Amino acid sequence: MSDRESSQQNPAVEEFATKESIGALDRRLQNLETMLMNLTQHFLRRRNNNYEQRRRDEVDPLENFRRHRN
Repeated sequence: MSDRESSQQNPAVEEFATKESIGALDRRLQNLETMLMNLTQHFLRRRNNNYEQRRRDEVDPLENFRRHRN
């Protein structure tokens, strides 16, 4: 008799195996969710930093002109 056949004959064993599988899948899903959140935060920070750097690097021609005229 294989393990599969014996688990089919014993509902408690089958229920335990199902709960263990669900628990393992839930842990994997939580790990993936954490990884996705970390990557999202990383890229948003990077994007924001790039945006702020571009804003600092930009020169407003009119403002620059006014500064020299005054």
